[in-house]
Amino acid sequence: MKITKITIENFKSIIKMEFELKKIGGSFTSIFVGINESGKSNLLQALSYLQAPTTKFNFFNLCNQKNEDAKYVDLFYSLEFENPKSYISEINKEIEFDGELSFKIHDIIKNVYLERNKNEFTYSYEYLVSLPKEKLFFKENSKTITVGGVNRTKRIIKISKDSNETESLNELNEESFKELFDEKIAEIINKYEPKVSYWTPSEEYLLSEVNLIQYRENPSSNKPLKNIFHLANINSNENIQAKIDNIKNPQQRSRLVSQLEDSLNDYVKKIWKHEIDIIIDITETGMFSLSIKDKGDENKHDRFSIKDRSEGAKHFLSLILSLSLESKNNARNNELILIDEPEQHMHPSGIRDLSKELLNIGKRNYVFIATHSPFLIDRNNKNRHFIIKKNKKAITEKKNIQEHQTLIDDEVLREAFGVEIYRDLLNPHSLLVEGASDKIILQKSLNVLNKSHIGITNGHGSNIDTLASKLNHENISILVLVDNDQDGQKYKKKILSIGGIYTSDNVFTIRDIVGDVVDGGTIEDLLDKEFIKSQFGKFYKRFFEEDAAEFTIEDNKPVIEQVTIYLKKKRKYSSWDMDLFKKQISDNFNPSKTSLEEKNPLLKSLSENIIEQLES
Repeated sequence: MKITKITIENFKSIIKMEFELKKIGGSFTSIFVGINESGKSNLLQALSYLQAPTTKFNFFNLCNQKNEDAKYVDLFYSLEFENPKSYISEINKEIEFDGELSFKIHDIIKNVYLERNKNEFTYSYEYLVSLPKEKLFFKENSKTITVGGVNRTKRIIKISKDSNETESLNELNEESFKELFDEKIAEIINKYEPKVSYWTPSEEYLLSEVNLIQYRENPSSNKPLKNIFHLANINSNENIQAKIDNIKNPQQRSRLVSQLEDSLNDYVKKIWKHEIDIIIDITETGMFSLSIKDKGDENKHDRFSIKDRSEGAKHFLSLILSLSLESKNNARNNELILIDEPEQHMHPSGIRDLSKELLNIGKRNYVFIATHSPFLIDRNNKNRHFIIKKNKKAITEKKNIQEHQTLIDDEVLREAFGVEIYRDLLNPHSLLVEGASDKIILQKSLNVLNKSHIGITNGHGSNIDTLASKLNHENISILVLVDNDQDGQKYKKKILSIGGIYTSDNVFTIRDIVGDVVDGGTIEDLLDKEFIKSQFGKFYKRFFEEDAAEFTIEDNKPVIEQVTIYLKKKRKYSSWDMDLFKKQISDNFNPSKTSLEEKNPLLKSLSENIIEQLES
């Protein structure tokens, strides 16, 4: 069964949005790009409700707040049978007819909805039926049948071309057909509609050691291992069990290791152009182990568990051993697959390889991806991308990138990734910072110092190193400034490892530049602490409808760390709330020349050092 269109109405930041699902460049893969808080994750969540969720919801948390009179949160999925025989044969089992009743079910719409004042989603199907042109008649009867010694009543629907029988018959038309078979047709549609997979990397996909003797009892218990066997053309549970039964024989064991290892290495190298070899070992007692070896003579004796590799390597291998292999083996076929930021922790070269594989997976499945990475873009088919953004009323909108548009167009880059090439990056005085709140605070400070010509662009969460790599690829020189917390120091290390334009002369934490910043500090530690305390009090009152009692700020600890500890103690912490708090701080920070000097001297010092670095 195919999905042809999806419509979302009154879901979170979305008033109404439609997507037509069609193959582009041979793949059903669609890519959402856009800055943080634009609504990409909301879209993926809504799309996933093809399989109606079973958890309870608050209607007012899901319904779009701009539409106060809305009675429903609605998701509509337009479906189409690819093979009519799948439903014709099942309906014919329900009837008595001289021959096979031929008909067509079409224009199917599954409506998954949450009704106002209800807390659970439900769903219904609408469809049209086309019957043969000749007139048909029907009569309902029942008869008693015995199943397992128990008498049951079975409905019998007799269909006839002749109405002149002694018994009374009714005309079979679309309305009566639906009355007779609606429940059965809904059951058939539900059976054949695409399954939904909201994929995330998981430790369960990362093999290290498996006891094959135990695994033999149920080869489906370990999906990645079964995928590896399938890749080596050991396809059935019986064949897998037979191979395991022979592992005590050294020759048979060695042959099996060679089969699995060669086929897996060949497959991985086609997808991921990374200098590694996968090593498989099986002991006489049946212990299977999988490890990684880096290429090169100096590394030939080193072995590492997948779980000891970098987050990026684990991420990619997790996808290969699950989605990729299952798609190749047809274990995943005609599924709706949703992936949020698959590029996390990955080097740009790996992201490009990942992009190609996601397009391959989309040849057999409907794949929707939300990303912050320009390296995941399909340059050959620009119209598979949708820029997701919020308008001035905070309503999420989509904009399909057209084939005639250039992906380095400033408007496209600004809307998709928050980057403005001509203003921010080709400016000889340019600065790259971690997040939007960092950019706003620094820009306001530089404006007070009459340095508004300095261009600042920002990453979004963990993608700052990806953006930095893109700038290095384009040979765009820039000063990089990150927080001194654990994440910021990690980003600094990653960006320096890129090399190229990046050295210790242009990649800094805020504490590298202003030594008086508290260890582990963020941009907020450069601001007046009374201002931060006041803003937190307003934030807490607004969102939690109570006062932030006993909240104080100590001088020797990072302020965001103190806020986090307080919220966790009160059991009110979420990363989403922290992002909102940081945004409130940056929005409400409006320094004057006097207040910058007297109340925010650390920020003034940082700004002056930035000016010196960029203008020297």
